Amino acid sequence: MGDAAGVALSEITAIGTERALSFRLNRPASLSFRVASKDSRIAARHTDGKPLLAKWRTVKAYRRERQSDGTFLNILRFVGTIWQVGDVGDENTAFTRVTAFDPLQRLRKRLCRDASLGTANVVFDSVEAAQIAKTLVERANSVGATGLTTSGGTFEKTPERTVEYRYKRMADAFLELANAANGFDLRLDYLDATDGVHARISCLSRRGTFRQHAVFGWGVAPFNVSDIQNSEDGETAANEVTGLGATLSGADQLSSTIQNASSVGRIGLLEEVDSFSGISSPSFLAALVGEDLSFRGEGRQEVSIVPKAGLAPQPWTHFDIGDTFPIYAGPDLRAGFSGIQRCYGFDLGVDDEGVERVSRIIASPE
Repeated sequence: MGDAAGVALSEITAIGTERALSFRLNRPASLSFRVASKDSRIAARHTDGKPLLAKWRTVKAYRRERQSDGTFLNILRFVGTIWQVGDVGDENTAFTRVTAFDPLQRLRKRLCRDASLGTANVVFDSVEAAQIAKTLVERANSVGATGLTTSGGTFEKTPERTVEYRYKRMADAFLELANAANGFDLRLDYLDATDGVHARISCLSRRGTFRQHAVFGWGVAPFNVSDIQNSEDGETAANEVTGLGATLSGADQLSSTIQNASSVGRIGLLEEVDSFSGISSPSFLAALVGEDLSFRGEGRQEVSIVPKAGLAPQPWTHFDIGDTFPIYAGPDLRAGFSGIQRCYGFDLGVDDEGVERVSRIIASPE
């Protein structure tokens, strides 16, 4: 654990319990843990007068990983800022729960800026989506550190977009750019630094690869999944989507409507209206609507699995966020299913002995 810049203040590996990490595609990663409130390694006062463990401190998490030559190294897998601290005490004991988030969380509290660093009228005209994101981070850093750097990052070629932001949060702008058809995926490379820069950000045209050997099976070979949930939700379905963009000159509002005729023929017409108030480009608005429609045609399907420890593929070693891999369910699960699914997130816990266990993998069919 360190100060806001990442300078080490205290080593808390030995006292942290109920440790858990959560990673999601294009969302902030989180780390949570519990410690005894009276332990001097977190309760002693720092030079700023606050306890060593306090909001806005930095937490770093390392994972001991085997290398190709058989040796082990501690690999940095998370760097984040403490956002939530909760102290609980009774007659006999007291403990503190802590949750930290990586730098993407801070973008929810930062606004898009123009070249003059204003926030009221931020316009990008025919600029690649990845370059818009890069520019927004660099402008934000010029008025206050985000914990992110674009230096050394990869910003792959993406479609040109025309956008207009008025007092818009960076996190919302990033999600719009990422979620549009042919958008991008974010990747953070965490940095073991002491200058307040916690991660290098990249925008990839698509994150991940096909992992043919990372196979999961429930009730069927390779029998390495203990629990499975297959959720299909009609509430999310829509086969005609209208997107409402910015208000143009003359008070006309930009709009785009796209229908999935095949889906309409199968399940009937289901309409939805989405608001994209900062979008002034017809092509970008159509891309957002088209991508939304591609996910909504039959309603979203989400598969959540709990892999068996020691038998199933492991995060980072065998797969990562954005990767695709086969998931099979035996016939006892409503006739079962099989297919290639994309990993949208995973959760893992570390017990008091330092043993890691994946508690959930979240995937969805391609």
